[in-house]
Amino acid sequence: MFLTPILLLSLQGTTPAPRPKGLRLKEIQVPARARAMAPNLSRGPSGVLLCWLEPGPKKDSVALRFSRRTKEGWSEAETVTSGTRLLSNWADFPSLIEMRSGSILAHWLETGGEDSFTYQIALELQNRNKAFRRIGYLHDSRGKGEHGFVSLVRWKKGVQAFWLDGRDMAKKDGRMLLMTRKVDGEGKLSGELVLDSDVCTCCQTSATLTDRGPLVVYRDHRKGEIRDIALVRWTGKGWSKPALVHRDAWKMPACPVNGPSVDAIGNKVVVAWFTAAGGKASVRVAFSDNGGKSFGKMIPIDEQDPLGRVAVVRLDKGCLLGWLGRRGKRAELRLVQVAEDGKLGNVRRVAQLPANRAVGFPRMLRVDGGALLVWRGMQKKAGIRSLLIQQ
Repeated sequence: MFLTPILLLSLQGTTPAPRPKGLRLKEIQVPARARAMAPNLSRGPSGVLLCWLEPGPKKDSVALRFSRRTKEGWSEAETVTSGTRLLSNWADFPSLIEMRSGSILAHWLETGGEDSFTYQIALELQNRNKAFRRIGYLHDSRGKGEHGFVSLVRWKKGVQAFWLDGRDMAKKDGRMLLMTRKVDGEGKLSGELVLDSDVCTCCQTSATLTDRGPLVVYRDHRKGEIRDIALVRWTGKGWSKPALVHRDAWKMPACPVNGPSVDAIGNKVVVAWFTAAGGKASVRVAFSDNGGKSFGKMIPIDEQDPLGRVAVVRLDKGCLLGWLGRRGKRAELRLVQVAEDGKLGNVRRVAQLPANRAVGFPRMLRVDGGALLVWRGMQKKAGIRSLLIQQ
């Protein structure tokens, strides 16, 4: 791995881009074992949590572990749960989120059927530093089908959860659903609600909280196999109808497994995503200053055959974007600061990685006026890598 800054030509064209401020990078060691994967980040009242999956204590078992950010770095790892039913998936990661009460909600995927396409979303809750306890499944359906790609947002006295639900996929003309429900501080679940009745089957969701309430972005599915990025937001009176962030008109016969990323400060929202509309791979961003009600002009960031797998955080002015680009036959984890007018800072090359699924997805969280970036290290005996990014 290398953290050396490099100056690239504008990824949008052939001339150098005017640049916002440079970035300072500092690696922070993560207490994860070799072969750890699927890192995820969240911020709560007591600080930042990092969770991941790693080999468990028993043969063929998997453990969900987490660490807390301290002034010295990452704390000693703690275990949420472990077992042989935990599912390790390169594209579908677990999460932990702290509520206002201090309770921590954890989710992970759990095998639950005879075929590899059936799995459930398991939930556990830790109340005020007590042991985690099982509270059941996020979804009411228990039949065959995929349930996953969860996003959790702390809201009011609980957590708003969003997920993809395949309960209807086995039916004739069945579609993947985008669903939501609330989990309170004691682990009680509200009723389920369908937000979109036809979405892409296995692209990640991403959610954030604006001044108006939660907002979730995802890859939609429309007639003619069109798979563009859409959103649903809380209006104050209920959930909005699905609306496109930008009309790429990407015709794709199967799920690309390449979801969007969203973040907000107040009502200033940024969405990043990957598309290959017109046969040209592209990483893009768009900004909103009204809580996602509408977006400005789409900004192309990398059109040099990127892999995508985006992670974005909103800054006071613009955003910080991470994604997987290409460099020859290898993937390259990149960072760039993007101004709202589309101007790019220096592109930073964070790590060279294999251009395969095992790399997974980088994740990023806004902290201290900058961000934390985590990803799966792919060097020998590597686990999870983390980087503090400051302007």
